[in-house]
Amino acid sequence: MSFEREKRYWENQLYWMIKYKDEYVCFILINGTGAEEKFAPLTIWSDDSNSDWYADSLLDEHLKVIVWKNVDFCEHCGSCDGGRQKIIFDKVFDNVCLTTFRFINPDGEVFECIKKLLEVKKDYILNSI
Repeated sequence: MSFEREKRYWENQLYWMIKYKDEYVCFILINGTGAEEKFAPLTIWSDDSNSDWYADSLLDEHLKVIVWKNVDFCEHCGSCDGGRQKIIFDKVFDNVCLTTFRFINPDGEVFECIKKLLEVKKDYILNSI
């Protein structure tokens, strides 16, 4: 995995883009300021703009509930043209942000869920090459 600092909108924040095999996996913001202060001290977003790896991947029911509680609903930020309907681990959600998941100040249990999601995303990338 590679960690790259954002140099545009997020340039003045502690914000990293995480990639695997040159594909985006997630984004991390530490101690957001200004309009991003509501995400302090730690927020992790998934990057799912052009994939559906989360639609039917195998995940136990307990982890699905954690994921569903952290669906990122569209707030019309940046140049976004609005949310989308997405199927997330067999459940339909409307008005979902392009990033799909947003974990604000995750605890240990949620970190374990994020770890599993990263494994699923890495497998998706490997199988897409």
